[in-house]
Amino acid sequence: MGVQFCLFAGPDMPDSPHEAWFQVLKNGFDIFNKSISSLQFYAEKKLVALEEKLFAEGAKGLLSELEVIQTEIEQEKIKIVTAHLSILNPSTTATHAIKKCSGRRKVGCVKPSTSNKSNIRVYLD
Repeated sequence: MGVQFCLFAGPDMPDSPHEAWFQVLKNGFDIFNKSISSLQFYAEKKLVALEEKLFAEGAKGLLSELEVIQTEIEQEKIKIVTAHLSILNPSTTATHAIKKCSGRRKVGCVKPSTSNKSNIRVYLD
């Protein structure tokens, strides 16, 4: 059982800035399904670019950023995991492979620098 909510975000038009912003939050940042607190620095930087995009190109410009946001978030998560692992185990290298797992979940594998240790798997979701 999940939390149900209702959001009123302006006029019900597919090309409205309100609808585009809702889509960025829902499908880009995925804020209605999980926390983005670990992405606070990325979000702060990206919001400036999204504001500029909205005023320059309107709702369509904002919607064109959805895939970019999703890709950049995955890259940001990898950076965060790598930074945390390098603090916990300074002997790990930044070599990682991303593998698709069940559903939308992805796994980051960081390979330790010594050959006798196994990969460290970190779930990015």
